[in-house]
Amino acid sequence: MQPQERSVPRFAGPDDVAAVERQPIEAHLVGRTLPEVLAHAAASYPARTAYKFYDAGDLSMPERTLTYADLHRQVRAGAALFRSLGIGRTDVIAYLLPGLPETVEIMLAGAQAGIVMPINPFLEPEAIAAMLRRVDARVLCIEGPGGEDGTFEKLDAIRQSAPCLEHVLVVGEPAGTGDRYEPLRDRFLDTDPVQPPDPAQIAAYFHTGGTTGAPKIAPLTHFNLAAMAFISAFGGGVRTGDVMPCGMPLFHVGGLVMGAIAPLAYGATIVQLTRRGYRQPGLLDAFWDIVSREQASLLVGPPTVVIEAAQRFRDGLDLDHVRSWISSAAALPAEAHRRFTARTGIPIKEAWGLTEATLVLTFTPPEGESKPGAVGLPLPYCEVETAEIASDGTVARRLPRGEAGVLIGRSPCIFPGYLDAAANDGVLLADGWLNTGDIGLIDADGYVTITGRAKDMINRGGHNIDPTTIEDALMADPDVALAAAVARPDARVGEVPIAFVAPRPGTAPDPDDLLHAASARIDERAAIPKAVIVLPALPLTGVGKVHKPTLRQEAARLAAAEALALSTDQVGADSGSGGRIRIAVPDEVLREDPDRVGAALDALGLELANPTSTTESKTQ
Repeated sequence: MQPQERSVPRFAGPDDVAAVERQPIEAHLVGRTLPEVLAHAAASYPARTAYKFYDAGDLSMPERTLTYADLHRQVRAGAALFRSLGIGRTDVIAYLLPGLPETVEIMLAGAQAGIVMPINPFLEPEAIAAMLRRVDARVLCIEGPGGEDGTFEKLDAIRQSAPCLEHVLVVGEPAGTGDRYEPLRDRFLDTDPVQPPDPAQIAAYFHTGGTTGAPKIAPLTHFNLAAMAFISAFGGGVRTGDVMPCGMPLFHVGGLVMGAIAPLAYGATIVQLTRRGYRQPGLLDAFWDIVSREQASLLVGPPTVVIEAAQRFRDGLDLDHVRSWISSAAALPAEAHRRFTARTGIPIKEAWGLTEATLVLTFTPPEGESKPGAVGLPLPYCEVETAEIASDGTVARRLPRGEAGVLIGRSPCIFPGYLDAAANDGVLLADGWLNTGDIGLIDADGYVTITGRAKDMINRGGHNIDPTTIEDALMADPDVALAAAVARPDARVGEVPIAFVAPRPGTAPDPDDLLHAASARIDERAAIPKAVIVLPALPLTGVGKVHKPTLRQEAARLAAAEALALSTDQVGADSGSGGRIRIAVPDEVLREDPDRVGAALDALGLELANPTSTTESKTQ
């Protein structure tokens, strides 16, 4: 019997979730492993376009297209290639790749042959090598020298520090560049498929900040990812025949699930927006033309891209086919949500989750109400509660609806635990629950609102301040594109709030005016920031989140300069031991009065970055 096309049920509210849950999740899946998911899709939609690729050199039309049958054939060949290199079920194929036409193929082939590990190519060589050593990776697929981000130039340093690597395959390059993946793969196009994995076996390793901030490696099983294909497609309202542009990084679970696995499971077409995705200069200028030309159905991107896309929107385009924009990776400020829909007419559907949950736990119903500031309802087979977490990392008590607390979640897609078992303490809770590390609340209708990260809370003299209170107040200003509030060290009360903003194009807001206006919108006096600093742009992670550690370092640098009566250009900051921030000051300042410098930094909870100079000055 030939597989039949399978569409996901409609999702307009909690009743639809309950209807899905009347059957076990297995009844809704198109496969229990990634190879089964792709095989079902290839058999159901063999001639349909699975993938289009836009090259940055010409954004007027796609450079390459691939049918479902062709993609399936190439994935099977890639898996056979990896097996020919000695890869077994528990061996690791890592990749350092942007959004190449082969990236999704390599992800699926790697998971079919062994365990695939996508790695952020923007990391430093030693950080990359440390991950490769940790998982004893045997194969590395890497973008060649034709890439624009300098990834290939890191290869020598990576290989020197990761002797576990036995094979390096260069991807996306013409002839003459080492062992090239594509021609090697093509030798196996007509071979038999490799032995399929079991649903409980590990499909992928993802590196993540974890729920508590330190870098960790999170394994995800085949069943985790196959089940998430259904859960996320249901949440996003993916339909057979949809067209979904992808500009998200393909080393992150969000980009791979919403930019590959879920669309492919249900016969959608992925439109890859250049190698560099949303980071490609000029892409967002052409974005709405591509959306119109491709008759896109669902748009996906983090809050930073939502904000930029609204700024580049223009009237007169044919966008009747666009049903919604899916925003995740971080909470979208309510004001930015309203601005986007008012400008474009496209509803925003927010989602929330994390790598440790294989992506999402909640989604705003695609056929239901959008609530600016909220991230939707719990998805089928997903439970979300608020809790008070005890000092030992256990749940002290569950909290009622409307009361903010730590969000905990449970679903069939919760990961089996970090590779380093000690990191699971306080994360994997009793009875299958996961401590997400997010702070939030659940309203009377069941919608979840994220109010912050536990580690982002600002502790002012024992009083916890939610940074989103400040950020929302600043985002209400029409001249503000993006805002982030962080803690600035303070010798008297420990921490005080400070805010950084990026202006909208063509504006030059005055920091004092912004502070005055925001103060009037903040009910809690202790939450009024001590300063507002306007930057050309805020630092972002590879997935478009504001990188608050960088801003915390900047806030600490400013606090240290003030405490030491130095100009800000005399003071530097970086990461120290145990998560503390280190401060560097001129050696002559240390020689003059090392005790004063040490005492001032100690009072701010900061480390000295150049202790050697201090020791030398004391012995002179």
